[in-house]
Amino acid sequence: MGFWKRLESKKKPDKEKGRPRSAGSEGNVPDHWTQYEGIPIDAEKIQLVIGLDFGTAYTKVVVSESRRAYAVPLGEGLMGTRNPYLLPGVVTVDEMNRVHLGTTASGQMFSNIKMRILDRDTGQRTFSLAAAFISFVLRKTRSWLMNTHRATYQSCHLDWVINVGLPSEHHDDAELKSFYKNVVISAWQASTKAGGIVLSDFNQDASNGHDSGMVFTFPEFVAQITGYVRSPRRRSDLHMLVDVGAGTVDISAFNVVDNDGEYFFPTFAGRVRHYGVHVLHRHRVQHAGTRRIPYKEGASDEEVAVSLGIPKSSLSEIDDPFRKRLFQQIKDVVEEARQKYPMSKGWKDGLPLFLCGGGASAALYADLTENIVRSELPCPMQKLDLPVPEKLSSEGLHWQEYSRLSVAYGLSFDPFDIGEVIDQSKTDEISEEREYGICRHCDGTGGLVVANSCRFCGGTGSQP
Repeated sequence: MGFWKRLESKKKPDKEKGRPRSAGSEGNVPDHWTQYEGIPIDAEKIQLVIGLDFGTAYTKVVVSESRRAYAVPLGEGLMGTRNPYLLPGVVTVDEMNRVHLGTTASGQMFSNIKMRILDRDTGQRTFSLAAAFISFVLRKTRSWLMNTHRATYQSCHLDWVINVGLPSEHHDDAELKSFYKNVVISAWQASTKAGGIVLSDFNQDASNGHDSGMVFTFPEFVAQITGYVRSPRRRSDLHMLVDVGAGTVDISAFNVVDNDGEYFFPTFAGRVRHYGVHVLHRHRVQHAGTRRIPYKEGASDEEVAVSLGIPKSSLSEIDDPFRKRLFQQIKDVVEEARQKYPMSKGWKDGLPLFLCGGGASAALYADLTENIVRSELPCPMQKLDLPVPEKLSSEGLHWQEYSRLSVAYGLSFDPFDIGEVIDQSKTDEISEEREYGICRHCDGTGGLVVANSCRFCGGTGSQP
């Protein structure tokens, strides 16, 4: 049975339970529905891509189609959520094994679910918690879109696709990629059933293949710069991206290659380390020897020092070893990229550097990045901001906070338009060439005639 026929078969009216035959123009569309009812079989089919940025502390979603993209206010109305487009990654499991989004009066609370996966905890418990949380995300996403934009889409068949991001260091890890994909497939299936969500709804060993064609995985760094590579500001050759999250800092070095509208991203180095803003906060609390205080987003170093009861100079001393480890992470990526791709013009002219993510505005990360830009060690860098795409509808979002949605936005593109990543395993060390001009190994094509990157010029087609 084809995908659309399966969806139609699931949406037959259930009169015994009093389910309405059609949402029509009255009432809300139930959050487990994937289609409006009463749609003729020959109705226009429209593809809606869910860009799912499953984060350590917050999850973000953008839904798009060819004409427009919508940031989904997943966190709207939640206590303590300043940005409505951020959904805290917290679930509570009660004594009946039922899962609730956020915290409740009773039950066991779980957070940092993604961190478990990055730490290679891919057992059944982690699978179930991740799938349960994403089930809520998918329900909230569909419900918001189908109710808020009913007038636009109620006469269409909705062809749902889900793109989920993977950390750059793990995007070519077949085992982890399969785990992520199965989590999302299982979450989708559970989200289309009426009623509550129970941990036992998710079985990692069950076959989920029949919906596998609607879920795709992509490296988060590629999604993050999708708006940039489609803008007039795009540059070719080597780039660096530093994504500061709650739990991790994800650093990537990669090329941007445009081959007549097809994008290729040869990757040369990547590191994901547990150096995010929440980890920094725990480091500060532990070394200040003070009582445990909650992390306050956006707090300045002066405010942090006051809350810890220490002088600002002492805070700087506490931060110093953390700062050195973070600098070493950046240095390792740069040195590996230089070893694998020594002919890049960026080593001489400067590498474009993006600082992104929810923690990017924290002083320690921003100052460190500025210091790297000013130093020329081991190469000059040019800090760039991600352009805010005109296509994105995100009411009330300040442009300076767009980077928090940039991964979700990039993932909301058609999976066949996002671009092809050339894995690090295919960009081995490149013998340094002394000649300048067109690369003689690929005759300037970058090797893309076979959808692969030339190992001598890194896909640029030229030599410095």
